[in-house]
Amino acid sequence: MKIIETVIVYEDYNYVEGNLELKFSGTRLSEKNEKFSIENILSTKLYVTKKHIAPNIPFGINRDRVFALQLPYTIPTYVTDNDKQLAFNANYDKIICDDNFVTENGELKIDRFNTIKDQGKIFSTLNVTVYGLKKNKREEVEKVTFYELFPNVIGDGTIEINPKKEYYAIGEKIKIKAKPNKNASFIKWKEDFSEFDTEEVHFVVEKDTRFEAVFTEFQAQHTTKLGSIIESVKQAYGSNARLGNNTPETENVGCLESLFEGIGVIFQIIGYLIYAAILIGILVALISAFGWYSLWIIGFFVALWLLPKLFQVLGRFNILGYLFNLLFLGIIILSIYNLTTITSSNSSNNFTPPNPTEVPKTIEKVKENTSIDYIHLVEWKDFDENNYSTYLKVNSDYVTYENNVKQSFPYLRTEQDYNSLLNTLHTESEESLYFIYQSLDSIKAKNTISYEKFPDVIVSMIQSIPYYAILDDSCNPYDYQDQSIRELLQNNPCQGYIKYGIKSPAEFLKDLKADCDSRTLLLYSLLKHYNYDVAIFGSDYYKHSLLGIHITKNIAGLTYKVSNGKRYYLWETTNTGFEMGRISKPIRNTNYWTLNLK
Repeated sequence: MKIIETVIVYEDYNYVEGNLELKFSGTRLSEKNEKFSIENILSTKLYVTKKHIAPNIPFGINRDRVFALQLPYTIPTYVTDNDKQLAFNANYDKIICDDNFVTENGELKIDRFNTIKDQGKIFSTLNVTVYGLKKNKREEVEKVTFYELFPNVIGDGTIEINPKKEYYAIGEKIKIKAKPNKNASFIKWKEDFSEFDTEEVHFVVEKDTRFEAVFTEFQAQHTTKLGSIIESVKQAYGSNARLGNNTPETENVGCLESLFEGIGVIFQIIGYLIYAAILIGILVALISAFGWYSLWIIGFFVALWLLPKLFQVLGRFNILGYLFNLLFLGIIILSIYNLTTITSSNSSNNFTPPNPTEVPKTIEKVKENTSIDYIHLVEWKDFDENNYSTYLKVNSDYVTYENNVKQSFPYLRTEQDYNSLLNTLHTESEESLYFIYQSLDSIKAKNTISYEKFPDVIVSMIQSIPYYAILDDSCNPYDYQDQSIRELLQNNPCQGYIKYGIKSPAEFLKDLKADCDSRTLLLYSLLKHYNYDVAIFGSDYYKHSLLGIHITKNIAGLTYKVSNGKRYYLWETTNTGFEMGRISKPIRNTNYWTLNLK
C-alpha cells in the first residue's frame, strides 16, 4: 500500500458590505460644462452594514460588469456592534462598487453633495455602496491510497494478471487467471482467494491482496525409446496385478482376449531384450571410458533396476525412471569427454590464452533520497480506441529544482523572453522525466507500437488529463475586464499565482493540473527525447499554445504552419479526440501563430 499526500491551496473570498464616504478635490474639465476630474482623494470612510462569508457572493456584484475603485490601501472602517461603533484601519484586496451605481457602459455614476466650487476647483463628497474584498488562503491535504498485489505460485504453473501494474487504485477491476504448464493442472487458490474454486477470478481492488495458485507437479512424459522401456519395466514390476499374493480370482476370457494378451507378452519380452542390449552397451562404454573401476556404477544400476519392487506401495517409479534417464545421458557425456581427453593428451600441450575482452563499464548513480514521489495513475484511449494505463511519477526534488529555475528567471518583457523561458525549462527537465520515459518505453514494447503511431499514444495520454487554467494572478473571474478570460475562469477549474502562468514538466507531473502552454512544453520534451521533429507555436491573438510536429509525408486537409521550409502539423493538447492537424475552426488562421520553440 502506498499513500500519496498532495497539499492544495484554496483562496476564500470574503466581503464586507457598506457605505463608502469619499471626499475629493478636482478641476473643471471645460469652462463650457460642469464636468470635473478627480485629482486628489482627501479622505475615505467605510461604514460596514453586512458581512458575506465565502462562498457567498453579494447580490450587488454583477458577474458581467465589475467596477473596482483604485483607493489607498488602508481605509478607515467603522463597524456597529450593538450600540457601539468600533473604528479601525483595514486593508482590502479590492473595493467593488454596487452594480446599481454602474452604467451599461461600465462607468460609475454617483450623486455628489456638500460641494464647494472655487473658480475652476471643486471640493465635494461621494457616497456609494461598496463591497470590500478580503482574500484568505487555506491549505488542505488530499491523500490518495494505492494498493498492491502479492501473487505466489506453488507447483508447475503461472499466474496471469490483467492489467498488470505496480499499484492499483481502489475500485479497479482486475482479472486473475491460473495457468498450469503442460502436463500439470490447477488445484486451488489459497490465502485471500481461498473462497474461489475456478482458474479465472474477477475481483475489485479494496486492499492489499495476497493469493497463491496451487498446481500439480510436472509429470515427465518419456518420449524416448529408453523411456518406453522403463515404462514397460514399471508395468511389469510395479503392477499389483502381477504379484502372486494379490492376484485376483481368474475369470474366463474369450479367445480374442487371450490372443491380445499373448501379443502383449511377446512385445514385453522384446522390450526386455532391447533393455538388456542397452545395458551391455552402457557396460562397454563405462569400461572403455573409466576402466574396470566403473563396475561399482554397474552395481548401482542393478540396484536401481530392483528398486521398483521396493517402491510398489509408494508409487514413485516415475521419479526413478526420470533419474535413470538423466544418469544414462550423463554417462554418455562423460564417456565422450574421457575419450576426447585421452586423444588430446597425445597432442601438443602448448596453451594459447584467449584474446582479452573489455569489461563493459558500469555506471552507478547513487542518490540519497528522503523526498516524496508523486505518483498518478493515468488511463486513456488513443485515436484507434486502444486502451492504455500507466503511472506518471516524479520526485519532489525535481519539482523544487525546476520551480527554483523558473523563479530565478528574469522578468518576461518580450516574446523572446518567453521563448527563452520555454527553452530553459525544457533543457532542465530531462532528468525529471526519467520515470515517464520508462513507463512509455514499457507501453511501446508491450504493445509493439510503431514509430509513426507512438506520438498518437503520447499526445492522447496528455489530452486525457483534465484541463486547468494556470494564472500568474488571481483565479477570481471578476478581477478581469477581458471577457474571454472571465468566461474561461467561469467554466474551468483554475490554479492561481503560478509564476509566469506556466508550469515546468516536473511541476505539471506533481498534480497533473495544466493549461495549454504547460502541456505543449511537456509534450515537446517527451517527443524530443524520442527524436521527433517537434515545435511549440503560440498566438497572442488567440491566447493559446499548440504543439507542432513535422512528418516526412504531406497530408491534405490538415492544418499546418511552415517554419524553415518544413510543414509542422498543429496539434491541440487541451482536450481529447484532437488528432494531428485537426484544429478547431475559430483558431485555424495560421497567420496568427508564431514559432516559440524549435
